[in-house]
Amino acid sequence: MGFNEEVLPSDRLMSNELKEIKENEVVVWVDPLDGTSEVALAVKNKNLALLEQVTVLIGIAYKGSPVAGIIHQPYHSTSGRTVWAIKGCGVHGLTPALGNTQKVVVTTRSHLSESVSSALEALKTKNLADNVEKVGGAGFKVLKVLEGCAAYVFASAGCKKWDTCAVEAVLTAAGGRLTDISGRELRYEQDVQLNNTGGVLATASWVKHQDYINTIPEEIKNGLPEYSSKK
Repeated sequence: MGFNEEVLPSDRLMSNELKEIKENEVVVWVDPLDGTSEVALAVKNKNLALLEQVTVLIGIAYKGSPVAGIIHQPYHSTSGRTVWAIKGCGVHGLTPALGNTQKVVVTTRSHLSESVSSALEALKTKNLADNVEKVGGAGFKVLKVLEGCAAYVFASAGCKKWDTCAVEAVLTAAGGRLTDISGRELRYEQDVQLNNTGGVLATASWVKHQDYINTIPEEIKNGLPEYSSKK
């Protein structure tokens, strides 16, 4: 069996708890093609630039929380790139941005809804979104946050656990945070609900996650299945 020499140095940084994890204690969440809409459009419209937004996601959860993640971007530049992280060992494959003069928020390109649009407008009024970029794929959106965007906001219930496990692990290792839009932690146990019914909010290390939670209107939060089903 071969080991990537880039990964081996992380062994000495890893906590003993992670080193002693047994196979039956982890759940692996895989999205083999994150950004299917972008692939279809790239082929249909011969717009190969959209392929940049396609990723492969592999997330590892322990006790329901992400502890490691891989975001592979096969069409990045000419040879692709792999960004990965292990809890306590930092992010590898890119250098996370430490700030930006503008707060750019990324959101869905193909599933824009009234609730998503309303949440973004609310953020603009509080100067938490100077600009909005609509792109595809959860993996690509979080890469954008790692590279200088302030946040990824998806005030809808369409995202799945395999879309967020890997990216949450990588973002958290960079000092960022990912929750639902009300600030509730996502869980990744084997028998967990697959849909992220409370939406997704991911923020960079250099902004205050709570500011975004507080600004998204309560009626939008309460309108999501996570809450409406419990009324």
